[in-house]
Amino acid sequence: MSEKFPKTIYKYRDWKNLNHQRLLTDNELYTPSVNQINDPFDCLINFDYSDLEKGKISLRAADILFKEFGDELNKIGHNYLTITSIKDKEELSKVINLKKKFDRDIIQKRKKHLGVISFSKRWDSILMWSHYSNCHSGFCVGFDTIKLINSRNFQNGSDVKYKTDYPKVNPFDKSDKKLLQIFYNKSKDWEYEQEYRMTKIFGHHTEEDKFIKQKLFNFDNDFISEVIIGMKTSIAVKDKIIQTCREKNVSLYQIEDVPYKFELAKKQVFEAV
Repeated sequence: MSEKFPKTIYKYRDWKNLNHQRLLTDNELYTPSVNQINDPFDCLINFDYSDLEKGKISLRAADILFKEFGDELNKIGHNYLTITSIKDKEELSKVINLKKKFDRDIIQKRKKHLGVISFSKRWDSILMWSHYSNCHSGFCVGFDTIKLINSRNFQNGSDVKYKTDYPKVNPFDKSDKKLLQIFYNKSKDWEYEQEYRMTKIFGHHTEEDKFIKQKLFNFDNDFISEVIIGMKTSIAVKDKIIQTCREKNVSLYQIEDVPYKFELAKKQVFEAV
């Protein structure tokens, strides 16, 4: 887990979506797989094989290759000595293709078995309220970050970095560097989200219901730091949120506009006791 993290992280939700409702009514967080998230590049950054294609196979790279698919390398006649001194382009191409195949297989597994849950470090994003809270008519839940971390439900957590250029990730980078490059880098187009994300690995259950259950995390009421009602939330929905927050003893706020500014403010409805 990242040693630095915001005190509160936010989830923007749409009350009309029953799955979103359960976040507040049933204290249920859902962690989607990579193949369910809305950015087609997210967590699917491709490796840069340019050094490998130049024939630069170090002893460390050779060690990784033999750990990943050593039997197949042996079948085509390679050992540690021969693989670090390949001169023939055709032989090098065979090794590269084996590596690419291995990496493609990992990516396919990642799409299903890596879970990514996204939060925002801010509650006052006009775009986030528009995109994820049904045009400001939904709600936003603020979570105590340290409680989520200490729950041990997630393996990693960190800020997302936003890049203009596509990240260059060497397939032989150390695992922590690869982790940050692949899982915590996104296009600068997403910068408005100010995302703090957490990840987890799902086990390989053949029964779909057991697999889906891994994606659900039920938490105690004190995981919620605050709930914020959207500026355009209907009175009927607002009343339901108020009732739920009173029952859970959770502080509640209402979004208001800031006069003469493109900004949002929050006014306290009541405070948890």
